[in-house]
Amino acid sequence: VAMKVLVAAGLLKSSDVTLFLRGGAALDINSVRRKPFQWMSNDVWLNVVELSNSNNYFSNLVSDMNSNELAWKRWYEDNEPEQSIIPDYEQSILDQPDIGPFLRLLLVRCLRLDRSILASRDFIRATKQMGPTYVEPVTDTMEMVYEAMSPDIPVVFLLSRGDDPTDSIETLCRKKKLPAPAVISLGEGQEPVAVKAINSGVVNGTWVLLQNC
Repeated sequence: VAMKVLVAAGLLKSSDVTLFLRGGAALDINSVRRKPFQWMSNDVWLNVVELSNSNNYFSNLVSDMNSNELAWKRWYEDNEPEQSIIPDYEQSILDQPDIGPFLRLLLVRCLRLDRSILASRDFIRATKQMGPTYVEPVTDTMEMVYEAMSPDIPVVFLLSRGDDPTDSIETLCRKKKLPAPAVISLGEGQEPVAVKAINSGVVNGTWVLLQNC
């Protein structure tokens, strides 16, 4: 979503997003220049070649790595490369606040795919069009949810594995002296039951909790 926002703003091209998603997966190790670094895997080398071929900003990446191999090897082997200074490119990335976070993410994705999820969070956090709100954990209490809701707008809970707000919702109902909600676990054959419960809730002003949506 963050990348689509930047594409819509004209800051990125669709090809940049494709490069992030695919890296050098379409290349054959036998059809590209010979890998000059023993410390780099073939897959990473293909990513580097594709990055230097497809993104103008990194067009000199291979020659930069050759000229400053020790620094690049150190960055490549760092436990947290997404937090470390990028050889040859750090300052110029910092000087481009609009696309710099994406360029950092792109480099991490191509050289250290294992860190791309964490780097993606940093990218979203640093992007002006998105920001920390989109990556920080939601800590709203059920009381805050209640204050923000209205009769004609449903509340949607986006849950992590193992989370279940049912007890909290039922506790809130007791606290507010409201009838217990009708709890419907959606599945095969449950649609008529859910529709009936919703219609009843509209008439009586009671809550309906739909699970497994």
